[in-house]
Amino acid sequence: SFEVERLYILPAFKHRGLGTYLMAQAENMAREAGKTSMWLGVWEGNKPAQALYKKQGFEFVGKHVYPVGSDPQIDLLMSRKLS
Repeated sequence: SFEVERLYILPAFKHRGLGTYLMAQAENMAREAGKTSMWLGVWEGNKPAQALYKKQGFEFVGKHVYPVGSDPQIDLLMSRKLS
């Protein structure tokens, strides 16, 4: 499996197809590495990112808690198979 660790776009550059482009590049890298699936974690409050990942074929498969300082945050885990 190939992890997409971070995908950030500055607000001024959102809604230009860059997220889709970057995800396609990650998929190409995964295929070149011989991976059969991709996964990522996304903060539960980041609805726009979740929508992008769903549009890219990712599905929710779990969640985990991680601390940001003393504040526990929840990351939703998403995965998709590569065809």
